Amino acid sequence: MKALIGSMILLAGGFLLSGCFSVGSATFPEPTVNFQPKKVYNVSADTLWKAVEATLQSQRINVATEDKADGRMKTDYIQGPTQLNIVPGMPTLATRYRYDITVQSAGRSQSNLTIFCTLESSSKTMAWHDVSKDNLERVASLENWLYEKIEKSLSAP
Repeated sequence: MKALIGSMILLAGGFLLSGCFSVGSATFPEPTVNFQPKKVYNVSADTLWKAVEATLQSQRINVATEDKADGRMKTDYIQGPTQLNIVPGMPTLATRYRYDITVQSAGRSQSNLTIFCTLESSSKTMAWHDVSKDNLERVASLENWLYEKIEKSLSAP
């Protein structure tokens, strides 16, 4: 019984020291360790565009706007993790992100792919705002994850 109480005290103390914990099932996707995107692909812009669309669909990422003639696509927001703070006075933080994608022809059989991720955060006391510059590693990881998924789509039979 004493061991159980001691464990509960340690667990509660850990929560208080950390100040927050994640709720819900949303997590940020991660690319394979050491993955580096090509960004230039030996396929036509049309083939690359179709691979991007197929990848977004397979990952259940909705497209908000697209202009194939201009080679631009913007996704809807994707829910990220939410952190529930248990320290009094500290707000719950929610995150979301979206992608701006550009596909451009670089010749007859080459295309460029550019992916920019925007990461946002909000709480009860703060509206959604861009936190990308404060989270450069997370943003790069989200971008690389999508590059990797698209590259796998291109290499699939």
